Amino acid sequence: MKIRCEKCNKRFDLDVCSGVCPKCGYYNRIVPNQVDQTIHTKKNRSKRYHIATAVLVIAIVVSWVAAREIATQLNEKGRKERTVEHTVKPEQITIGEPFVYQGDQKYEVQITGAKVDDDKDLIVQDGFEMVAVSYQVTYQNQATDDYFRNEIYMEPYLITKSGEYLQPVSANDIEEGKGYDYDQSSKAGVSETFEYNKGVIYYLVKKDDVKGMWISSFTYDKGEYANSSLRNSYEIKSMEVKRP
Repeated sequence: MKIRCEKCNKRFDLDVCSGVCPKCGYYNRIVPNQVDQTIHTKKNRSKRYHIATAVLVIAIVVSWVAAREIATQLNEKGRKERTVEHTVKPEQITIGEPFVYQGDQKYEVQITGAKVDDDKDLIVQDGFEMVAVSYQVTYQNQATDDYFRNEIYMEPYLITKSGEYLQPVSANDIEEGKGYDYDQSSKAGVSETFEYNKGVIYYLVKKDDVKGMWISSFTYDKGEYANSSLRNSYEIKSMEVKRP
């Protein structure tokens, strides 16, 4: 145990020197209070060290929890911004009634009719039929380029009585089935969306199962497909299909 010399204040090991200061030779008597004070000093230092360590650990844990909570809130905010969080009710329209799509320019679109295409060149399996839905598009700035395509980002689905939402048949499949070249296909307006001024969209559907259409629009420029995919949605609840 180390103590301080009562005369010269030098610290030395009491047990090694038997109480005699190695610097001044003064004999230091063993004082119980001094021993107790030395022990208490060490204990106090140890206690302060443990308290400081505990405070540091708690501060680190609190900072980590706070940072994680902030990150969670930011992620939740981002998720809400990317997610459709409300029920979207489409606007009800009928055959021949125009609806509007606003992109770089304003378009008016009309579904003008639906009929069964009985072209023998189109191979259709038993129990199904090929339904051709015709449309017309008008816009303010008339294009002069024959190869111009309407920039209308809309997805037309055929609704069936059995509750299905059918996507259009590929325009390439229709072209191959009918034997169209590019010019013939363009002239006939074979398409999967509303890209021509007058065109036709084909659906393969069970016989006598057509109910209506769902048309949803989205804007690529927004960069938020989830937020915009159901904007400007339209529904045709009832659609009559003409037969040959």
